[in-house]
Amino acid sequence: MIMNSVDVVIPVYNAGLTIEKLINALKLSLSEYCEYRIILVDDCSSDDSFERMNACCGTECLVLKLKKNRGQQMATFIGMQQSTADFCVIIDDDFKNSTSDIKALYEDVQKGYDVSYGVSKPSGNTFRNFGSHLRDIVIHRLTGLEKAKKVSSFRIIKHEVVKKVVKADSKYVYISMEILKHTHNIGNIIVDEKSHGKTRYSFRKLVFLIVNLYIYYLPIKWLAKSIDEKIFDDIIIVGDKK
Repeated sequence: MIMNSVDVVIPVYNAGLTIEKLINALKLSLSEYCEYRIILVDDCSSDDSFERMNACCGTECLVLKLKKNRGQQMATFIGMQQSTADFCVIIDDDFKNSTSDIKALYEDVQKGYDVSYGVSKPSGNTFRNFGSHLRDIVIHRLTGLEKAKKVSSFRIIKHEVVKKVVKADSKYVYISMEILKHTHNIGNIIVDEKSHGKTRYSFRKLVFLIVNLYIYYLPIKWLAKSIDEKIFDDIIIVGDKK
């Protein structure tokens, strides 16, 4: 199978223990069947993530560094703005998802979907399962997405949809909600998810997410503000090695 070009966007925050392994796995996996580029956005990490990613990146990598911590969603959004390939894959920095599943996502999106999500089976973490379930309920209610469809942070998106998503003009951006503004034509595949110990989920983060989804994605945006253009002054492109 000959694959189109793919940009892999990775929001990175304090991933010193996993980021090199993830980058090397992506290179090994993707080089077998497609033209690719890896776009890494360091979200002002306080560990050695930035040094590690620079050490193992080559000509196929673009590295961005944010001067301030902006959160996973905004870091992903900034990375997507740099994407020019036929497809954009988004994968977390914790290496919980297998890079080999990117090929499965690509095959699924070829069925005619605009976006395909890799959805994992419920984990042994009860709170994380609860948080994912509650998030899905809110997203379904706000967007009208059919209940059988799920979203996740692991996904592949056609470039035509990426171009629409990166035009978002809101102070708070949630990537899946931006995607669902433009299409409900999404696919799901089941993927395995590795466990690397402590989850980043917390009750505070869950409440923050739910509140912001309602504030910024209700039809009447009574508290929503436009995106602060100054955020883009905080980006340093430090590794366009092509």
